[in-house]
Amino acid sequence: SDIFGRQLLGLAAISGFASAAILAIINMAVQKTDGQSIQASEGVDVSWRSVVLFALAIGIYIASHQRLMVDACRKVEDILDKLRMRLVEAARSAELLEIEKIGRTSIYAALSREAQVISQSTPMLIIAIQSAILVICSMLYMAYLSTTAFVLATTFTVTAAIFHLSRSKEVA
Repeated sequence: SDIFGRQLLGLAAISGFASAAILAIINMAVQKTDGQSIQASEGVDVSWRSVVLFALAIGIYIASHQRLMVDACRKVEDILDKLRMRLVEAARSAELLEIEKIGRTSIYAALSREAQVISQSTPMLIIAIQSAILVICSMLYMAYLSTTAFVLATTFTVTAAIFHLSRSKEVA
């Protein structure tokens, strides 16, 4: 199970890095020197290299993202199935009076409803992890391109996060 978790994290990292690579490739492709496309040392036009790299990065992103979604959803469904079975067994071995007081239908409905919410949240959680990795990679790339832009973006992001968290506490 721990190996599977690391595999999912690895797939999320690959997908996030591929997203960041797409941004870097696009940035590289639009850079011009004196209005001409940049020439690589081997004489190959960088625009063709950019197209190939872009296609490769897109392919890696799509493959890793799809595999990640399928594997994560399957893993969550397996966990929920085992949890449901344990809870059903616990309900079957409980005192009959307690079960009748609550009602079997209410118990099974609650189990199904909560499991469904968890199951439906899995893709959003995966996307959130990928997005976090993309933001980290993008920020590192920005730091590579411009320290000033990195400091400004980081300052803005931290300020916005603090503001958002303080507003969230006020609402709650």
